[in-house]
Order: sequence, then C-alpha cells, then structure tokens
Amino acid sequence: MRHFGFKKAALGALLLGMLLLQGCLGAPVRYSDEQMGPLTTLSRVTMDAVWGMYVGETLPENLDEAQIKQVVAARGRPVEGLEEALDTYDMRIVTHDRQMEAIFWDPKTTRKLIEDMRCTRFVDFKAWEVQASGSEPTLDWGICGP
Repeated sequence: MRHFGFKKAALGALLLGMLLLQGCLGAPVRYSDEQMGPLTTLSRVTMDAVWGMYVGETLPENLDEAQIKQVVAARGRPVEGLEEALDTYDMRIVTHDRQMEAIFWDPKTTRKLIEDMRCTRFVDFKAWEVQASGSEPTLDWGICGP
C-alpha cells in the first residue's frame, strides 16, 4: 500500500510541476489593436521623417534603430513617442528602389508586430494578429505599384 501511495504522490507532484511550468511559461503574449494603434501611427510618421531626409537621394537598403534615430535627430524635429517605443520594441526600415517598409517586433518574444509600407490607407500587415515572428520583410513590393 505504501508503494501505491508514493506513486500517486509522485504523479501528483509531476502534474503540479507541469502545470506550474506551463503557467510560468504562460500563453503567448497577446497584443491588442489598442496597444498597436499608436505604434502603427508611429511607424508611418517615422517613415515620413526618414523619407523626407532622403528626398532626391538614394535610400539606404536597411536602417537599424541607431540609424533611424540619427536621421530623425538630423531633421531637427523629434518624432513624438519614438524613443519610448524603441525602449520597448525594435524597429528597422528596409527599402527597395524608392519604396520603404517599416518593421516593428518585440525583442522579448521575437514576435513581429507591424509590417507597413505606408503606401496604402491602412497598415499593410497587422502581424500581431497572426502571431508572426522575426524581423525580416515579407510583404510584396508590388503592393505600392511600380
């Protein structure tokens, strides 16, 4: 009988441990439209600021956060909320010919949040809704036309 009680206790402890581990790891982080709305606006405002600094010049193929901050600082007018957003999320801008795409992702979860080319009325890819990951561009440059 003692042996049987030990097996039950061990099984119970194992199940409890698994439940606690699952709780610690938690369900995937959920992002809401309310959280991401300001970030989509910030994405477009930042792309406009960067675009304005390269009028008549060749756009770099890739701009990381440091370069984005440098370009925004060089224009002499800060982009409200950019510093705070970059304290929480990572951002990069990639270009193709005269087109530009911004990508925001959460470095803690590697979840891609926004991918936007700013040539359409609304954000092009609400990645937070489909739990995409990474920071690589996936949109078709043809979205914006030739």
